[in-house]
Amino acid sequence: MEPQNQNQNTASDLSESIYTRPGFFDRLKLLFGDFLFNLSHRTKAILLVIAGFIILVILALTFTKSILPALLSPDNGAGGTVSDFRGIIIEETTLLPRTENTAVAVVHLRNPNISHGLSRLFYSWSATSGTELIEAGEGTTYILPDQDKFLVVPITKGLPAKLDFELKPHRADFIVPLLGEGVGLAAVNVTGLNSDHDFVVSGKISNTTGYVFYTTDVAVLLRQPNGQLLAAVSTKLEKMGPGEFRDFNLIWPRNLPGDVVVDVRPNVNKLSDVEFGLPTKGGAGF
Repeated sequence: MEPQNQNQNTASDLSESIYTRPGFFDRLKLLFGDFLFNLSHRTKAILLVIAGFIILVILALTFTKSILPALLSPDNGAGGTVSDFRGIIIEETTLLPRTENTAVAVVHLRNPNISHGLSRLFYSWSATSGTELIEAGEGTTYILPDQDKFLVVPITKGLPAKLDFELKPHRADFIVPLLGEGVGLAAVNVTGLNSDHDFVVSGKISNTTGYVFYTTDVAVLLRQPNGQLLAAVSTKLEKMGPGEFRDFNLIWPRNLPGDVVVDVRPNVNKLSDVEFGLPTKGGAGF
């Protein structure tokens, strides 16, 4: 009797195991269900990666085409390449007889770059009359951002008919000024009067800044009311401390006709730290 019961139990166990284990189709369903579930997550991950890549590409293109050029623009002071800067423009050259055998050449330079200037700008010139060379020379100046600057070049060896003026290559030399646009000198109490044989320009240069300027270039343009240039003189002033006034007295060796507009232009080199400084504690900066 016992063996029969044992066989019955074994059959019962087998019957239970057949019904409790997943069938073939159930196992396929479970297998492919997990696969599809995992595939869905992988697809989402891939889509996220692709979307992130597209966003990075868009940001990179925006930075390259818009932000980076703005940062490197010569108009923002952050830097720039040679191709970003425009060269100094020679607007006009004017020859003015000074005496019977001397003259001055007035060269109008313009810097079209609004945030960069040149601490040193080399130039050369030659004055001729026909095929004859009257005089030639070289020089150095500076020019501030967005500045119209007038060079007064003396010609002492004759009266030329033509002036050739040339600037040396300079587009790789533009820099940002070390002092702000509002820092500079002013001309005050300016007068211009004919004397017996001359025209005399007098006035003061005022330094209302907190800096010491070691050299000040002063150009004086004398014009008719319609703007026509009649004469030009220039000078250099030595070290000027904060709050200082410096007299100047310049002579054009001829009387000038009619009403004369006197345009005094003091210039200081704000692009070079050897041309200005702060006053010392022991004195006025001298």
